[in-house]
Amino acid sequence: MLGKGAVQDRGKTVVRLQLDRSRLRREEEYALHTSDRHVELSARDQQGAFWAVHTLIALLETGAARRLASDTWLAPGVAIKDHPHSPHRAFMIQGAWAGSEEAYRHHLRLLARLKVRYVAVEFGSQVVLDYDPSIATGIRLSKAQAKGIIDYARLLGMEPIGYLNLLAHLDRAYQKSPYTAHGGIMIQDEQVYPRFVFPVLSEMLEVYGKIRWFHCGMDEAWELFPWLHAQGYDCSRLLARHISLIHRFLRSRGVRMVIWHDMLLDQSLQEQLKAPIGPAHGGAPHFTSRAIDQIPREVILNYWFYDPQETYPALDWLQRKGFEVWASPWLSPFSLVRYAQERRAPTMGTLWADPPGCLTAESFAFVPALYAQVAWNPEQFRRESDALPHVKMATRQALFRRPEWHTGRSEALLLQPGTGRRQRLKIPEEIGHAPEQAYGIPFDLSKPVALPPPAHAQEASTRLQEAKEVILPNGARLPVHGVNRSRGEGELIVYIAPLSSTGTNIWGAEAAVNSQGVVMQVTGVGTGGMSIPPGGAVLSAHAGGDERGYHGLLNLKVGERIAVVDEQGQRIFGAGASTLGEVETARLIRERSWMVEIGERCERLLLALSSALSALQGDLLGEFVVEYRDGSTETLPIRYAHQLLAEAHDGMLQLLTGESWLLQRNQEQKPLVVSEWRLKRSDAPLSSLTFRPTLSGLEAGVKIVGVTALLAQSPERGRSYR
Repeated sequence: MLGKGAVQDRGKTVVRLQLDRSRLRREEEYALHTSDRHVELSARDQQGAFWAVHTLIALLETGAARRLASDTWLAPGVAIKDHPHSPHRAFMIQGAWAGSEEAYRHHLRLLARLKVRYVAVEFGSQVVLDYDPSIATGIRLSKAQAKGIIDYARLLGMEPIGYLNLLAHLDRAYQKSPYTAHGGIMIQDEQVYPRFVFPVLSEMLEVYGKIRWFHCGMDEAWELFPWLHAQGYDCSRLLARHISLIHRFLRSRGVRMVIWHDMLLDQSLQEQLKAPIGPAHGGAPHFTSRAIDQIPREVILNYWFYDPQETYPALDWLQRKGFEVWASPWLSPFSLVRYAQERRAPTMGTLWADPPGCLTAESFAFVPALYAQVAWNPEQFRRESDALPHVKMATRQALFRRPEWHTGRSEALLLQPGTGRRQRLKIPEEIGHAPEQAYGIPFDLSKPVALPPPAHAQEASTRLQEAKEVILPNGARLPVHGVNRSRGEGELIVYIAPLSSTGTNIWGAEAAVNSQGVVMQVTGVGTGGMSIPPGGAVLSAHAGGDERGYHGLLNLKVGERIAVVDEQGQRIFGAGASTLGEVETARLIRERSWMVEIGERCERLLLALSSALSALQGDLLGEFVVEYRDGSTETLPIRYAHQLLAEAHDGMLQLLTGESWLLQRNQEQKPLVVSEWRLKRSDAPLSSLTFRPTLSGLEAGVKIVGVTALLAQSPERGRSYR
């Protein structure tokens, strides 16, 4: 945007970026103004300049930007002036078990787009250290790779915070005998510092580079201190010495120490303050809470409390003790962030799940945007539910935009799936004649074709309303306490259409079964809110009280088959109930396949897809098949949450899906996914394109909304702005 590619023939750039301290007076304040001649970005400081550029990119990626000709784009006319309520907006990436380098980068891109200023990046024990390469686990990043991730955060405009657990939770940190045992670091041994703690910490400081803060964890040491107490040690003295030694080590390197608060609070404080105080694990019998009066006041205490409350008096109590206090919410950030900001306490959002899964699970995907919203402007929305529609749109746009804007010369063939009508356009000269476009790609989405669900899928949901018992594969029977209602303690509830998901919290087990009663997915505590497969159901059991339902579902295996009976003991669903036979299934698939003739040489196909009903992540809903004139074929599998989402689906795409992206249509909430299919044989004419659904695809009601074929490009190629 700001380089040679933006220079016009007259020598003036389309986009101008400048500092303006006279008009913009607040920290991080920026302004954005677009007109028919130029785009003006201005900022009070460098941080504001980052936010101005991120805002411009977000504006162009809403779907409103259209290409008019080879050198002309039409973007919305706007005048924006904005600044945050609080300068200290941080977020923690729990990355101890992150799946890949790219998973970290996905998370960082989201946080930067949401204008999070500081980011604590946890690597756990995944960085290979010179001190002892054998103690690294997981994806085993080299120090250079880890440094690259931290540098990437800086390039996006965020300041990194170091993070490594240096007391307990060593499942997410380095372990080495004899320096670690009993769930923690052997802090009773003075040699543990020069021989383990300080060498590891020194190398991690190399990875993070120049930083202001290093978060050392130190929460929930439930196993370590009971063991130390049983050996006769003074636990509060040991904890105070441990904190002080690491504090001095970090201070000598110009870094401030941050720790979680909970081992420094006794639950009895709740009686004194006459209000909930949240996590307090420093009481009997080890009384580590007494260490709070023995540790340096320069140490920052990070107060975490995940339940929405009217007040948080323990935060005030810690401040009165003379500490700088940070505040950390989780899934419901609004109340704690507002309370902390009123007391000028910095905040750091948390999300206790690793990327990429935390950005695809419905329970977690929108948490960063909820935190960022209230941290930037706490007055705009009073409740998380009010902000959720906007938060979902912002998250999807940040994570699932098209990775490049097509600007090469080509020809496009626009197909209307419902009618077979086609329109041929030269790109970019004639792109303005397209009914719709996104990122320079033209579409005709006016006549989709829908594959209607078979009758048996609707009948299964109707029968399940009479569910009274679930029969497991081993013959055990679990009572059903209700259908499509809230799940109480110890209850097993059956969830079916018209709901799209269970809407449950994380304290239970859930099993999704298809229309034949076959188990497709099982989850335990920590998830919740499972999508309901079309024609099938989700069995959901709470983990508390009578746990027979919870353990019964948790022991199910994918591929096993359950049955459901009514009050009279009749099998109404699954094993033993009437099902769709193989012959009938094949007939339905054959009759409801979709086909269109192409007759052109194509470089790639862009398939805009959705479905009427939700399915499970990764469920195979069908495949596209291209047949060349010589009879050879290529296929593209279509999986739910990889290549399409239901129109009413509130979840997210999988992150690592190849070339799939969301097409945002005039701010509509319906998620329309485009899958780009790069064909292997651009030199051979295509005969036809066919979609063959699976039974799951028919039950979901797959919709083929639009197909654009990019034909063989001319020798002269244009640019692609990434």
